[in-house]
Order: sequence, then C-alpha cells, then structure tokens
Amino acid sequence: MNICIATLSNLCEIYNLVEITIKTIYPMYYNKKIVEFFLKLHNKENILIDINNNRTYILVDNNKLIGTGSFLENHISRVFILPEYQNQGYGSKIMDFLENKIKLNYDYSVLESSIPSKEFYKNRNYEKLDKKSMLIDNDLDFSFDVLKKNLN
Repeated sequence: MNICIATLSNLCEIYNLVEITIKTIYPMYYNKKIVEFFLKLHNKENILIDINNNRTYILVDNNKLIGTGSFLENHISRVFILPEYQNQGYGSKIMDFLENKIKLNYDYSVLESSIPSKEFYKNRNYEKLDKKSMLIDNDLDFSFDVLKKNLN
C-alpha cells in the first residue's frame, strides 16, 4: 500500500472513485437531491483544482487506486474509499496520513462529516464543533456537522 500526491494523470480515476462511492453509499442515507448535490460538489473541476494545488493524495494498493483524500491548511476534505475496500483499515490509513501532514503546522484538524462517515470520524476522536445547514434547490434544508480533532 502506498499513499502519494495525486497528479493530473489520476484525475479521471479519482473522479470515478468518488462518483462510484457516492452513488453506491449515499443513497442509503440521503434522498436523490442530496446525492446529486454531493456529485456536483465533487465534480471533475473541483477535483482538478485540488490536484493542481497539490492538495489531493491517493491511496494505491496492488496498483489499484482505492482511496483519496485532500486537505488545505488544517481542513480535510474529499476522503473516499471504494465501497468494496471500506471497513478494512484503508480509511484510517489515509486519515492518519492527512492528519500527520496537518500536524506539522496546526494543532487540530477540521472537516465536514457526511452521515455515512460520521461514526468513522467519531471513532477517530473527532468531536462536533458546529452544525451547519444549506438550502438545496431552494426547497431542501441540508444539515451537516463540522468536526474537530486535536492533533497534539
């Protein structure tokens, strides 16, 4: 298993990984409008921005990209593991990596948690910092938690 910085050549593979994960897992927790919101949020253009700014990392095992995660300053985002590789320690590996990078300059990390990953983050000692909400398609109130973890 290897974690390395993503390059432009990884764009399509990262996008496919994120799309597969959202389409497979999120409908068990969210309605169709919210699933579509997540797909738009994690579109190719946004992934490309993070790659071009050296903010995205990939987790590769046996020459297969199975996970990804990004961070900017102390904010972790877009952590996804292919569904068939979840609950096998890969999410912890990429989170350990991202948190160790952040720890070089910050005392804590923050992230927004989706419902499917909330328990995972709780088990990693993330605590609720804030609750935010936004309006989706002018009629659907979408709430999510902002979580924080002390890294020292």
